[in-house]
Amino acid sequence: SREGVVEFFEFSTIRSSKGCRAGCKCYYEVTILRVDECPQIGFANSGFERVRTHIDDGVGDDDQSWGVDGARQQLHHGGRKEYGRKWSEGDVVGLACDRAKGQILVSVNG
Repeated sequence: SREGVVEFFEFSTIRSSKGCRAGCKCYYEVTILRVDECPQIGFANSGFERVRTHIDDGVGDDDQSWGVDGARQQLHHGGRKEYGRKWSEGDVVGLACDRAKGQILVSVNG
């Protein structure tokens, strides 16, 4: 396996060892190696429920997290909204969160 590469299955979740404290802004990037059915990526606060079994919810499917899905072209935060960008293999998706405003910002390839 390559260093820094994580393969996901269904609604897999990973988290950073560093949190984004309330009132702060954070940013990270993900390179899309393969577009699966429901690649929801985003941010969660401390109220996000950690589940060790299979459920049909991902990041953003509750009001404690925010997510984006470039396959189904949706934004998630306790519901779904249209997101007008489809991801492709090789895209670099940048995610920023503003905890003070409770929002995420998404960029693709810059």
